[in-house]
Amino acid sequence: MIFKTRGPITVDDTTPYLERPADRELLHYVQNIDYVALTGARLSGKTSMLMRLWAHLFNLPRYVVCYVDLSLLKTFEEDRWYASLYHELKKTTNSQRSLPPPPFEVHDAIDFRDALLDALNHQLRQQVVVILLDDVENVPLEYRTAFFAALREMFVSRGIQNAFRRLSFVLAGSYIPDELIPDPSISPFRVAEKIYIEDVPPESLEPLTDTLNEVIESSVAEDVLARIYEWTEGDLYLTQRLYDRLARHTDITHITPMDVDRIVQRYLFDDDIFNSLERKISADRSALEVIFQVVSQATNLRFTRTNRAIERAWLLGCIKINDYGTCIVRNMIYEQVLRNIFQRVSVTVESRPQNTALKPREPEPLHGRYRLESVIKRNSMAHIYRARDLKTDDTVVVKQLASGSHSELLAWRRFQREGEALKRLEHPNIVTHVDSFRDKDFNYIVMEYVDGGSMDGLINRQGRQPIKFLVEIMRQVADALRYAHAQDIIHRDIKPSNILLSQDNSPRLADFGIAYFANQVERLTIDNSILGTPAYLCPEGFTQTTFSPVEDVWSLGVTMYEMLTGILPFTGRTYEHVRHAVHHAPIPDARDIRPDAPDELAILVSKMMTRNPQQRIQTVDEVWERLETIHLRL
Repeated sequence: MIFKTRGPITVDDTTPYLERPADRELLHYVQNIDYVALTGARLSGKTSMLMRLWAHLFNLPRYVVCYVDLSLLKTFEEDRWYASLYHELKKTTNSQRSLPPPPFEVHDAIDFRDALLDALNHQLRQQVVVILLDDVENVPLEYRTAFFAALREMFVSRGIQNAFRRLSFVLAGSYIPDELIPDPSISPFRVAEKIYIEDVPPESLEPLTDTLNEVIESSVAEDVLARIYEWTEGDLYLTQRLYDRLARHTDITHITPMDVDRIVQRYLFDDDIFNSLERKISADRSALEVIFQVVSQATNLRFTRTNRAIERAWLLGCIKINDYGTCIVRNMIYEQVLRNIFQRVSVTVESRPQNTALKPREPEPLHGRYRLESVIKRNSMAHIYRARDLKTDDTVVVKQLASGSHSELLAWRRFQREGEALKRLEHPNIVTHVDSFRDKDFNYIVMEYVDGGSMDGLINRQGRQPIKFLVEIMRQVADALRYAHAQDIIHRDIKPSNILLSQDNSPRLADFGIAYFANQVERLTIDNSILGTPAYLCPEGFTQTTFSPVEDVWSLGVTMYEMLTGILPFTGRTYEHVRHAVHHAPIPDARDIRPDAPDELAILVSKMMTRNPQQRIQTVDEVWERLETIHLRL
């Protein structure tokens, strides 16, 4: 077969391989011994990329390269799954430099980790082991958390187990990286550099056109390549399929753009890959609604990977991002196929949550002033909406206490306290308070709308942050925090999700819901309860016996470490594991993962995470001063 339309393109195939920027990124990260999340839509060439990487590294003495297609193991029970995984890894390596047999039976994630550690410490102590896992979305759900938590643990413990510095995982598939660990009580995977596979540019199709000219007796018009790209827009599968069909039509003496059109209409609209598409998108209602919006051009949707529905629509291969940052249909072939699907699948503008504010019977504005436009977040404590201030025409955030009853006294007082804190704090890097009121038995706080997302979202998308950017952001956050401390307010929940970013990347400190007012006697906690986020909580914070500014210093240090490295310094599979790590795990040095971190910055972070509160940096003023000094030297 000249043009390959099924299976990966290996180094032995005659089919031209179209290299993309993702290929170079992948090789770069693996040579740096990073973990990589290689994510792409179905039939986007992920396996072909792995095969090319495997072939590139295979004969290099430094590397032991293993490959496993995890879809082959998806029906196995747990103990058989782990045993088979290790066996397959061993089987796919070079016979002279393969994974050795494990010194014990491999039944679970811990055994798998220990078997790899034993190999790295003994038979492979001079080699770098690169493990290529394909179709990772096929890891069975019941042991997905344990497996990927073990992989993350191997990466995080590199500072303790030096052998793991010679271990790289490439996790390929059509999946969302932050959903690898499905248990919400455990922090996300976040140790892999993310590569999103995109379609190829038009100039990359020239080798396929050259091959077409070589294998057929017909001549090919110069504008055929442009017409092919108009239809497929670089979709690798559809492009190969189209070239393959053109090569088979030997009755054509001169291939023109009209011939391309006829082949597309005759074969590609009814291609096998579209047989299951209707079922897949119908099974995911939120992704279906996104796809319908894009196909119908009902509105311009900004493409963002923090929106799970948009990302799933991308993984289904239906949408992509254009040059202006908005969602568009992947190509004209998909557009026609999707329009046909939507003639059979009922999706209306009125059924979409995004447009409920456009229905003829609009609800009355809250407090006579705020018209709710969309839901930002909902949890057991509060509902958060984006809204329009009809008085100023500004976009604002409306936070509604979930319970309308004063019987939830503790939640009510905390809600009041957040409003009080925001009223007292006027600082350019703290979210601005707009209004507080009670309407129809519910309590509301209105705040400015910060439209650039959160630091947490930025870390999810990009991982480690540039040093200059990190220092610039954190010195502003530290300035906001020291201002709050001067007003006798301790935040007590500093973390990336509570640092919002404007479009120009100016930070805003948010969520003072569990803040402590040093000049107030009332205590808003329940005995033996923990407030705050465990992974960011200082050791003494777990006892709830003291409240002091050094708590915020610790949390700020954890946040800075996460921005530097892309991962949390203290992790675990359960709350108890996280608590144990915060109290007893070695304090990590960010330079173990981020060698380019300035010494003074890494030392500052370590001192902020000193367990003994008396030996920790005592004030955020000192943190701010040190960041100012570092900022001036960069």
